[in-house]
Amino acid sequence: MHLSENDNKKLSPIILKLSRKYVNGDVFPPHISVNGGARMELAEAKKAAIECVKGIPKIEVETSSIQYSDKWIKTLYIQIKENPDLIKISKRLDKIFRKDKPPYLLNPHVSLLYKDGMSALEKRELAAKIKVPNKFLVSSIAVVTSENVNDPKDYGAWKVVCEKELE
Repeated sequence: MHLSENDNKKLSPIILKLSRKYVNGDVFPPHISVNGGARMELAEAKKAAIECVKGIPKIEVETSSIQYSDKWIKTLYIQIKENPDLIKISKRLDKIFRKDKPPYLLNPHVSLLYKDGMSALEKRELAAKIKVPNKFLVSSIAVVTSENVNDPKDYGAWKVVCEKELE
């Protein structure tokens, strides 16, 4: 799920600054993942994404806190409070993307940095310094693929192939 243009303007400079300082300078759009890891035809994935947001207006989400973890995908992130619309979208996608797999574990967050090997102290200090808005507006759903299928951590190769505005 992509955030509004206004929220992107607030978060993108933070992501860029962190990426330049701690990794290779590649950036990614601020987003909330509601499902992932699907291996299917692109046309089917696009259709599913568009279908799953039918009838859902733009979603206001609230910030819970700035967190960090040992997981690459959650190096440093904004934890988002549970939201019924995000849950609904994730469950709708589960029915299509994860038919024979366990459900996607939705833990809504906006990643700020992806990096292996940072110390907990360094992440904690960063988390304490970063200031973000209390609310964000989720404005669209996107289907993202990677041009580097051998390395999912190469977010410079991530590519938005479909985007649908929420109603």
